[in-house]
Amino acid sequence: DDMPRRELPPPEGFPAGTLVWAKVCSGNKCSSGGVWWPGRVWKLRNCLKKKALWRLRGAAAEPRALVQCFGDGTFVWCAADELVPY
Repeated sequence: DDMPRRELPPPEGFPAGTLVWAKVCSGNKCSSGGVWWPGRVWKLRNCLKKKALWRLRGAAAEPRALVQCFGDGTFVWCAADELVPY
């Protein structure tokens, strides 16, 4: 659960500040493939709860973008195939 010394790069084409559609999976929506939700890519270091968010990321080797969802403000980690430009 150690925080990285440097910000890990997001998937190519999705730098911090990019408006995106993120595939969000929660509850019974996971079985149907999730839903697309609008949000903005963030840098982990700019978040108040960075340690908790880092733990949520898991150990995935592929680049992931941290997206704050519009509406409720929740954060999700998304791989490139879970992101579409807004």
